[in-house]
Amino acid sequence: MKIEDEPPVFVEREYVCAGQPMVVRFYQPTQQPTEEYKCEYEIRWPERTRRRHAYGADSIQALILAMNIVHVELTISDHYKAGQLTYFSTSDLGLPVLDDNV
Repeated sequence: MKIEDEPPVFVEREYVCAGQPMVVRFYQPTQQPTEEYKCEYEIRWPERTRRRHAYGADSIQALILAMNIVHVELTISDHYKAGQLTYFSTSDLGLPVLDDNV
């Protein structure tokens, strides 16, 4: 994807990771030729950047699924397990967690 084709940043959140600022960005969900929606997200860890995406039946589902995936990626990280990843000085990252019944 060329930079000019990149969807705009929709929402972002700043965390503190090992004493450094860390940003998570969610890009505006876009409808795909297959009719589903794609929501790209980016985690800017202090040592690397990881960009991926999630798909949903509509833009809200794509965004919620992307947020849930990011929540999982953050909470399984070594930084989180070591207590080095916080949001407003707490371990609650403030992202949606999907219920097993969904």
